[in-house]
Amino acid sequence: RALGGGRLRSAPRSKSTRHRRGRTVAVRSLGDKDRTSDFSKKKMSERVSRWVGGEDAEAFADAYTSGLANLYDERTNASGAILLCRAENKLPSTKALSKRIEKANHSGFDSRLLGYQDYKGTEELRLAVAAYANRHIARKGTIIDPGDLMVSAGCGVVLENILFALCESGDKALVPAPFYGQFRRDLGMRAGVGVVPVHGALSGGLRVEDLEAAWDERCKVLLLTNPHNPCGFVYGERELKQVLEWAARRDLHVISDEIYACSVYKDGHDVFVSLLDLVSGLPSEWAANKCHTVFGFSKDFGASGLRIGCVHSRNAALSSAWNALGYSCAVSSHTQHVFAQILSDEEFVDGFLASTKEDLRRTADLLTSELAGVGIRWAGDPTAGLFLFIDLSHLLAEPTFSAEKQLWAKLARDGVVLNTGSSCGCETPGYFRLTFASMPGGSSCLREAVRRIAAIGREG
Repeated sequence: RALGGGRLRSAPRSKSTRHRRGRTVAVRSLGDKDRTSDFSKKKMSERVSRWVGGEDAEAFADAYTSGLANLYDERTNASGAILLCRAENKLPSTKALSKRIEKANHSGFDSRLLGYQDYKGTEELRLAVAAYANRHIARKGTIIDPGDLMVSAGCGVVLENILFALCESGDKALVPAPFYGQFRRDLGMRAGVGVVPVHGALSGGLRVEDLEAAWDERCKVLLLTNPHNPCGFVYGERELKQVLEWAARRDLHVISDEIYACSVYKDGHDVFVSLLDLVSGLPSEWAANKCHTVFGFSKDFGASGLRIGCVHSRNAALSSAWNALGYSCAVSSHTQHVFAQILSDEEFVDGFLASTKEDLRRTADLLTSELAGVGIRWAGDPTAGLFLFIDLSHLLAEPTFSAEKQLWAKLARDGVVLNTGSSCGCETPGYFRLTFASMPGGSSCLREAVRRIAAIGREG
């Protein structure tokens, strides 16, 4: 869910380069054309060509791939690349999960799991996920029924399946902007659902009047991200209730993407409240059929490689359809068995989440201190997630998205790879998503990244 599209490949050497550790590192500007991309598209169907590759995605992939081969290390490669563009938690506290997985792997394995399982997820895992969600996500006494859960290979495909099942091609989804950059692909590539940005999230708000202004009869879905990606705030309970009441009047499906639900690392003005806890006061038939809560373990557990995404929905038709939808995206039975054991170890889960939240808080505090020290601002009041949405508009040559792409390329050539605000649907040029938990270099890595960003400002 994090790369921003495009496939990874070796960087061509015909563009701007930097020499590091004996390697030639190529960085193309966003917007540069590349004949290889055009040639590859001719080999693919038209429907896939609309979503795969493209000049911006190819430039991003070049910078990311080159950076992986030349990562920053304070002692051995101080001029290396700092990749702050991938939403993964690689902070030290997440290492405890791999040790717990090793223990679970030695607990025996039922040979029946070698065969086909329920494509909504094994009963063992859904029971464990329900208990976990009851304790850590639905915090107001809501009881999650395992029968209302569906599990597939990551939250991206969960969203895709929901939209594919509930919408027709050409329908639209209202999405508060800025938003997670891959929503356009998750919603559009197979389901054919378009994204209608609803601006206002930069100020930390979600207003009914903004939603109403963006709505038209083609809009069938409201897709929320709470905690927010990329701004890192949580929505207030009062504003969520107002928005849900409006959505009920418009008879919209509401999907709440809560993939960062257990990555709230400090208290803020608002307290995280899950959609799971809000539906009780809404029209019962509408809530049962049109409220869907998505969550998983890629972010909160630093386990994106396990590919476990979940949706809670009381829509019986959607649950029935998942028997077909889940066929091509089921999670390995072995992974489900192992993770069910881990989730059932409440002592481990409680301690693990407490440690990861403290790691996130400490790292976020360090980053905000460093940014404030060089006069760089960020959007909103971030209290959750793995990132800040930083404002580098003062470094733009002019207030345009073209200048934003040029600044991105300059940063990438200096070894700092971020996500552009334009890729997140931001209406204001100059914002960038900075993921602070994805590099193993710790505090020195973030300090060096901020130093390099600030140096560009001094260069003019």
